[in-house]
Amino acid sequence: MKSFKWVSILLLLYSVNSFALDCGKAPLQINKDWETEINADVAKIGLVKGAELKLRVKNTTNDLLSKLPNADKVYLYQMMYYTYCSALRDDKAIKEADKARQLKDYNNQVMKSLENTNKESKQIQKIAKSQQKILKQQKESETDIRNDIKELKMMISKLQENKREELNAQFPAGYQLFGILDKQIILSQKSSSEDIKIDWSTAKILNITKDFVEIMLPDAIFPGNIILKSNTVIVNNEEGVTSRNAFVINGWSSFVKILKSDGHRIIAAVGYAKLE
Repeated sequence: MKSFKWVSILLLLYSVNSFALDCGKAPLQINKDWETEINADVAKIGLVKGAELKLRVKNTTNDLLSKLPNADKVYLYQMMYYTYCSALRDDKAIKEADKARQLKDYNNQVMKSLENTNKESKQIQKIAKSQQKILKQQKESETDIRNDIKELKMMISKLQENKREELNAQFPAGYQLFGILDKQIILSQKSSSEDIKIDWSTAKILNITKDFVEIMLPDAIFPGNIILKSNTVIVNNEEGVTSRNAFVINGWSSFVKILKSDGHRIIAAVGYAKLE
């Protein structure tokens, strides 16, 4: 049997912000024509399930084996996996949990279609098991992150009640609590004031250390259509600490107060004041 060199597909754990599938790098190209054939045929399978998925994968695999008799099955398996995974990953209309399930079902059908007793099949099975293990770890990690977010939101709600009087006194113009989980901003409660419009899409956690937090605050529109934007503050990563007013426009300024800190899991309030 002709020897070959291949690159194993490594599915990396996603970042906290994307949860998206990571299909790794495309297998090392052996033949451009083979790649074109595989991409075209796999694209026809589509987002089907059950018996229809099994039939389409089987027909596609047999068709590719007849078109590419000299292609080894390890390369064929990797290309079929990568092509389908990439299409799922880029489809914004499908939920991430559904993508993972669909990819797992597809992967099982491809492996069954290529399965036989030769050496190449054993390599395929080894790669498939490795991919299934990583997908399982990815699913478990997603569950852990969802649980952390849920717990953080509950803590925010509790602090909203416990700190209401203190925050109203410190920021009479208005404030809003938010959480930080490894640079991801978590919102749970509404702003205390309807007079100040806060645009959280403009906020970003720039840096977190055990000593400080650097935040690009959300843009805010105050009464009189006064806009405070592009305001970056640095605050000590310590419970009870409030940032200094770094930027003032028409007497309005914004602050950040750390209410609870556990390393990279933080609950804070962005507060506003009309300075005299």
